[in-house]
Amino acid sequence: MKGIYGWVEQKLQEYASIDHQIEERKLALEYSSQYAYGTEKVQSSKKRESQTENLVIKWETDRELIRMKRQKATIGFFLEEQEPIHYKLIELRYLKKERASWLEISEEIGYHEKWCMAIRKQLLEELANRLAWMVDIRT
Repeated sequence: MKGIYGWVEQKLQEYASIDHQIEERKLALEYSSQYAYGTEKVQSSKKRESQTENLVIKWETDRELIRMKRQKATIGFFLEEQEPIHYKLIELRYLKKERASWLEISEEIGYHEKWCMAIRKQLLEELANRLAWMVDIRT
């Protein structure tokens, strides 16, 4: 069971930079579209509109981009639903650049380290259930 905790912890740590990853993916798709269309200096407005429409379609149908947006939404909803003390524990442990130790977390939120670790386990299990859609052998 330890493997799933590590995977969920990784997804929480990625959450802080997922907007950047989404923008990078969009740019990569845009660049590949420009490369496919060529770079003509003069383009008709119809051709530009068509290229823009094609790019938006690419963004809306790209499996990786859809996965990243869904991951962001799933984790975001999970975090919004948390009690303030649980959110603080997650924030200190996974969302900050410098990961807080269990001692630091326990001092910050006012509970014993063992309680913090037990709650962490419950939170990770709940998030793992919500992210189960990501574990697909076809991807």
